[in-house]
Amino acid sequence: MSRFSTLKDPGSTLDYQIDWSQWLASSNTTTETVQWLAGGTVGAVYQVVNQITTAGGRIAERTIEIRMIDR
Repeated sequence: MSRFSTLKDPGSTLDYQIDWSQWLASSNTTTETVQWLAGGTVGAVYQVVNQITTAGGRIAERTIEIRMIDR
């Protein structure tokens, strides 16, 4: 499982994009997923898991760690 961290203000709604192209075969045309995240509590840390399943049944996960700050 791969993960990365980022900062977010609770008042913002942001897109978090994950590029799966290095993991998927080059024959795939859809290699990205996007999550829209809104809200949160200042000081909290959230872990958002994005999971995909390929047509061949392979499963992969990426975790985004969101640290909430007041900007």
